Amino acid sequence: MVKELRELARVAVSQGWRVERTGKHHLRWVPPEKAGKTGRVIYSGSTLSDYRAIRNIRAMLRREGLRV
Repeated sequence: MVKELRELARVAVSQGWRVERTGKHHLRWVPPEKAGKTGRVIYSGSTLSDYRAIRNIRAMLRREGLRV
């Protein structure tokens, strides 16, 4: 499952997003600036313990403009 998260991060970075690891080892997904305005920063776990977790992360990122 972590492999799917890495692939999603690669897609996000290719579209101008920043994916950072926080101090507690979570992931911070920072959208690119559009017309001087940034979207909502999304936080997720870096390990996926639930089979729905990757789907939920994708849905949140899609709502903020990531083309998955």
